[in-house]
Amino acid sequence: MKLNRKFIFLSAAFGGTFVFFFWRAYKSSDRKGLKRFLVSVKIAGLLTFASFGSTATAKDTGFLPGSDAFTSQPSIVRPTTHSRSFGTETATGAAGSPKPGSGSGSSSSGSNSAGHSPAVPNGRMAPKPIDRPDVFEKKKSFNEEQCPVGEMSRGPTSEMIISSEHQDRKVIITDKDVKKFMTPEDRKQFDDQIFNEKIYKNEIGIRVKYPDEVYTKNYQGKLSTIYLEKSKTADMETIVAIVDNKSGQLKLSSTITAEEYQNLINKKNVDLELTDLRRDPQTGVRNVKSVKEANTMERAKEQGLVESYRRPKVYLGETDVDFVNLNGSKKYELKAVTQNERKSYQDSAKDIIKNIQNQAEKMKVGETLPDYLIDLEGVPDSLKWNIAQNIQDQLQSINNLDELNFVY
Repeated sequence: MKLNRKFIFLSAAFGGTFVFFFWRAYKSSDRKGLKRFLVSVKIAGLLTFASFGSTATAKDTGFLPGSDAFTSQPSIVRPTTHSRSFGTETATGAAGSPKPGSGSGSSSSGSNSAGHSPAVPNGRMAPKPIDRPDVFEKKKSFNEEQCPVGEMSRGPTSEMIISSEHQDRKVIITDKDVKKFMTPEDRKQFDDQIFNEKIYKNEIGIRVKYPDEVYTKNYQGKLSTIYLEKSKTADMETIVAIVDNKSGQLKLSSTITAEEYQNLINKKNVDLELTDLRRDPQTGVRNVKSVKEANTMERAKEQGLVESYRRPKVYLGETDVDFVNLNGSKKYELKAVTQNERKSYQDSAKDIIKNIQNQAEKMKVGETLPDYLIDLEGVPDSLKWNIAQNIQDQLQSINNLDELNFVY
C-alpha cells in the first residue's frame, strides 16, 4: 500500500506525543510499567486525533496541507458546459469558471497538473489535445484566396467586408449583390463559371479599396460613396461601385457610359443619374433582358408608336413598369413572342395573352393597364400576322386596356 503524507504525519505526531507522556509518567509517577504505557497511549491518541478532527473541515490549511481527505463531498452535481476552440476544450461550471479537474487544454503547461477530467476514471490521464497547424494554415490560405483585400464573415462565400480609407463604415459585399450585378458579359470573361462570383467579388473589393476617383453624391435618394475605376481594357470603360453611406451595403457595381461619367464628375449635380436606357430599373445593371427592352423601344420609336421615354424611378414610388414617358404619365410594358425547345411561338403568344388577362383582373377600380408593346421581331414573317391577329382578338374584350401595339 502506498503511504501518503497524512498517514506519515499522523504516525509521527502520535509517536512523538506518546514518547513525551510516557517519559513524564516514568519520571514523575510510581505506576507500573504496563500502566504507564497504557496511560501514555490514551493521552497521545486523544490529543492527536481530537486536534486533527477539529481541523478536518478547514481544507488545505497552513497547519495541515492536504486535509481535504476529511472533507465530505457535496451531493449536488452542477451542469458542465464545454467551450471549444481549435485543438482545445475547457469544461466550465455553472458560474462560467474552469471546473476543477478539467484542465485548460493549453499546450504550454506540458502536464495534466490541473487534475482529471470528469469523463476520465480516477487515476488515469486525460488525453492531450492534438494541435493541427496544417488544418489551420489550409483554412487560412483558403480564406485569403477568396478575399485578398478584406475579411470574410459568415463563412468564406457569404459576404466580404472591406475597410476603405474613403469611408467611415466598412463596405459589405454579399453573394446576393454579386449575382444581381454580374452580367452575362462578366461571366464570359472567365472559363470556369463556378468561381465567377468569387472572382467578381474580389474584383469589386480591389476596386473599392484602390479606386482611381471617389465621389460623394445622392444615388436613388440616399447619400452614397461612389468608387470609380477606369478600366484598362481597349474600350476604356469606366467602372463604378456605389455604396450606401448609412448601411455600408453595396448598391451597384457596373460600367457607366461617357454621359453618365460626365454627370458624375459634374460638381453642380448633387445627384447621380444613370440615364442609360439599357439598365434594369430594379437593379441598375445592364442584363440581357434590359438590353433587349431598350432595342425594342428604339424600334417602336422608329415606327412612330412612342415618342420620348425613360426608365421609371422605382425608388421614388413610380410604377414598376419597363418604361414611362418623360413626365411619367404614360406607362409602357413590353412583351416578346419567342421560341425555345419547350415552347413554340404560338405557346409564347398564349402565355402573353394569359398574363395580360391576369393583370387586368387584378386592377382596381379607376386604374388602367399600361400600354403594351408586343415584340414580334423574332417571329418568322409567315407567322407574324396570324399571331398578332390572335393576340388582338383574345384581348379586345378587356375594357381598361387602352393601347396594344406590335413592334416588328
